[in-house]
Amino acid sequence: MSIMLPLVFDWAEGISLFSIVVNVVLVVWIVDSINKKDLRKTRDRNFILSELKLFREDLKKLFQNLYNSNMKAKELNSWLKLLNIKLNEIAKLSSEKLDQDMDGLKGVVIYLRAELTELEEYEKAYQSNKEIPSTLKVKSILLKTQSIYYPKLIEAVSRINRS
Repeated sequence: MSIMLPLVFDWAEGISLFSIVVNVVLVVWIVDSINKKDLRKTRDRNFILSELKLFREDLKKLFQNLYNSNMKAKELNSWLKLLNIKLNEIAKLSSEKLDQDMDGLKGVVIYLRAELTELEEYEKAYQSNKEIPSTLKVKSILLKTQSIYYPKLIEAVSRINRS
């Protein structure tokens, strides 16, 4: 003989239990979604910051080569194109992923190209395929570029870190 236990089911308790389970599932899902979003944003931020660091290192190499007369005029054009491409890609990513613009930095390559290619020293070096001499004018342009754009680079890094 089997003993049957009466199944007592209160609809109010069932609904209450169901709502607790649904709420727990929703909380877990929301927390997981927020963590994934934060993780993606942190990865994007770190990637953009590392790319900015590489851009700064490339710009530093360019400045060192120009300062030491180790850059041919035709090489300068290639370097400037490469830097412009890199900076545009970094700015695009920063705008898309972090909603941060880099308009202040975009002008560095344009400024350098405009200032350096207008120099008589550049023209002579370009025609003879020789190094650009490190004259006072060249050094002055490099110094001015650093004084204008280095603070903008620091500002961009700071804004990205805060995003």
